[in-house]
Amino acid sequence: MIQTEELKQLLDVQNIGAISLFDFFIGLIELIIISYLFSIIYRKYSTSLSNRNIFSYQFLPFSVSIFLIVFTIKSSLVLSLGLVGALSIIRFRTAVKENEQIISLLYLTGVSISLAASQFLLPLISSFVIFSYFFLRESIYKKDEKQDNVLIITVKDLNEILLDDLVNEVKTQLKINISLLSIEEKDGLSVIVLKWSEINLKFINFFKSICKRSKLNLIEIKTY
Repeated sequence: MIQTEELKQLLDVQNIGAISLFDFFIGLIELIIISYLFSIIYRKYSTSLSNRNIFSYQFLPFSVSIFLIVFTIKSSLVLSLGLVGALSIIRFRTAVKENEQIISLLYLTGVSISLAASQFLLPLISSFVIFSYFFLRESIYKKDEKQDNVLIITVKDLNEILLDDLVNEVKTQLKINISLLSIEEKDGLSVIVLKWSEINLKFINFFKSICKRSKLNLIEIKTY
């Protein structure tokens, strides 16, 4: 008799709490707003070398997926245990290469879990801190790093090997330092930002001549 009661109590534990549709919709709306604002800030202020536009497009579906999973399983112990077994067989083949990307996904995961747990104020405070950090970093970066000697080139059908060889040749021939700041790709065009230790008209003409010789399809070139 005692074992029957204990088994009944154990089975009743699976229903941890009731799902509130009001909390679901409030959390979902708040999550959409935060994810959208963060995607705008990430595209504008991120220092990632990868294509920021493409990566930021994944923020909303990623956040909503985490939110839905946590909101669903929080009401059932059985679902929670089943999720652990399901996730144990998932393997992601594509690695996230940059620290800023990992931090961004971690932030969105935290916001999603917090909203799924009906903690509506904490994500707002955390988001204010994160957004403020991006703004402050950008302002400090502009003060510390002068954005002069910057060469922006637009290339069609980018060949990364040709670009790497071109940069190395410029470094060798002109005896200057060149660093890659960013690459953005859209509609078959690649916008490449290069930081030069020094730059003048002679260097630009030499760069153009190398582009023609290397068959790099140069569309446009700008200097700052």
